[in-house]
Amino acid sequence: MSQEAEPGSLAEQGHMFLLPIRLHENRTIEGVNFVPSPWGAPLAMALRGKGEDGQPWLAIANETPVSWLRVGAPIPKAELEILHLQRLATDHKCSTGGELYEAIDPVAPGEDPPDVYAHVAGSKIGWELTAFSNSS
Repeated sequence: MSQEAEPGSLAEQGHMFLLPIRLHENRTIEGVNFVPSPWGAPLAMALRGKGEDGQPWLAIANETPVSWLRVGAPIPKAELEILHLQRLATDHKCSTGGELYEAIDPVAPGEDPPDVYAHVAGSKIGWELTAFSNSS
């Protein structure tokens, strides 16, 4: 049996966010992380937990692009890719408390892919950064 909220009650004034997140089988959700924004919808939402083997995982549900840098001229592609990777690293640190990588090395012009190398746990990993756009 369901009950309707009383007019003016907190239940009537509340908001619910429904975002589908696909998880592989045998995963345990241990927490939900989000970054609030002054505009209502969170800037980022993620689930964190452990797999059946005990390995931690993080599933990012959404990230709202916010123009956080004002420039007077276009930023060169290589510099923009590093800025995007640094933004990802900042979001990762805010969500998990851990570092995404120890250091990054840009790739010499004309030698990509990959666009950037990141040093993670003693390994050098190539990252290819792709910009998606919607032209209407």
